[in-house]
Amino acid sequence: APDPAVDFRAAMAALDVGDDHEAAAAFAHFLVNHPDDPRAEDAAYLRVIALQRARDGGATKEAALEYLRRYPRGFRRAEVERLSR
Repeated sequence: APDPAVDFRAAMAALDVGDDHEAAAAFAHFLVNHPDDPRAEDAAYLRVIALQRARDGGATKEAALEYLRRYPRGFRRAEVERLSR
């Protein structure tokens, strides 16, 4: 089984260097493969941020709505709600 820590670090590394499309894809991959990991909510949020940075408005909105569906009481709900419009 893939190591969730390795997958999360890879996504973070892409985000850190500004490879926003790769980061968004890596966070999406993380969520599919590790939906119950304690970092899943962070991954969902960071995917939204990566897509926003990539200036992909449609995908940002879609990812924000997905975050809100998965985490209706999420830590970053207020911020993500603004991005879902």
